[in-house]
Amino acid sequence: MSLTEQTLDRGWSQMTVAGTDIDDERAGGRRDPRQRAVKPLVNALADQMLDDRPMHCRHTLRHYRLRIMYDGWRIAIDFYQNVASRQDFIAKYSKLYQDCAQMQSEARQKRIEEYLQAAEFASLDELAEKVGASISTVRRDVTFLEAQGSVKRTHGGARLVNPKSDEFTFAKRDTHNLEAKEAIGRACARLIEPNQTVILDAGSTIYHVARHLEGLNAHLITNSLPVANLYAGDPRVELVVSGGVVYPRLGVLVGPLAVEAFSKIHADVAIMSGGGVTPEGITNSHGLLIDIQRAMIAAAPRVIFCFDHTKLGRRSVSHLCALSSVDMIVTDSAAPAELVDGLRACGVEVIVAPAAG
Repeated sequence: MSLTEQTLDRGWSQMTVAGTDIDDERAGGRRDPRQRAVKPLVNALADQMLDDRPMHCRHTLRHYRLRIMYDGWRIAIDFYQNVASRQDFIAKYSKLYQDCAQMQSEARQKRIEEYLQAAEFASLDELAEKVGASISTVRRDVTFLEAQGSVKRTHGGARLVNPKSDEFTFAKRDTHNLEAKEAIGRACARLIEPNQTVILDAGSTIYHVARHLEGLNAHLITNSLPVANLYAGDPRVELVVSGGVVYPRLGVLVGPLAVEAFSKIHADVAIMSGGGVTPEGITNSHGLLIDIQRAMIAAAPRVIFCFDHTKLGRRSVSHLCALSSVDMIVTDSAAPAELVDGLRACGVEVIVAPAAG
């Protein structure tokens, strides 16, 4: 391999770090006194370097500069070597770079699909963070995957078209720990006073809370389709349903419209659920739900979280809030005493619902 090829190959490996300098090289012998040393700067991220736009090569004496433009970024590689044919050089290395770019995009798209298999849907911000790319790059990847039929774009995010399991469906989740959820629902409903304005999120445990609010003449605000359906025909309940994108498998409205709806209201209490709770805080598995839940927390001066015993001591994918944002946690009688005591030591009031019977 010639010195020029070695220099360019080394330069390619150095591009993986933003703002890395590539050392200039000479072909051997003394430097031409008329030749000015150039120390170029690579100022682009690895996934933002290449596309199929034209490349230009400028020849000044024995100084060559290879320019690559991508997504508004400018990359220049300088080297000092006599090359018999600049066109041969450009053809060789442009194919190399294009092959690398293709491999990078395929790897990103595979990671996006794998993440959606686990979470089912995600915002563009969340996907960009997971794959280490810009939002515009992720948007193009999602568009490509949608054309392949594997994902569906939503407003501000993407969801999986054909999930491999029914783990996240509302009907499936509602059958998990059913007795515990019923006990939690009864205990939590007792904390609500007549005629209060109550925010209810879309968790399956919260659906059981909603079932026990009947007769309180409460004003309910929710993004849960099952809760909305439960009270749609009840004249005693004033029901407000947020806007948003319908996600039928979860029975929930999501997206920026749902976030905006909860950011513009005020309620007496918010009753919510999550993927897990530890002394470090509350977590959940869906980025789009987290944005909505944070708006719910901000909309109410009193925040109650409901967790069955399987969620205590468990961490889910994304951080939702610290325990300082929570006034009360309601759980069931199977919750381990040491975990309950640990939460109380953090200053959170914990109510253990008695078992039915």
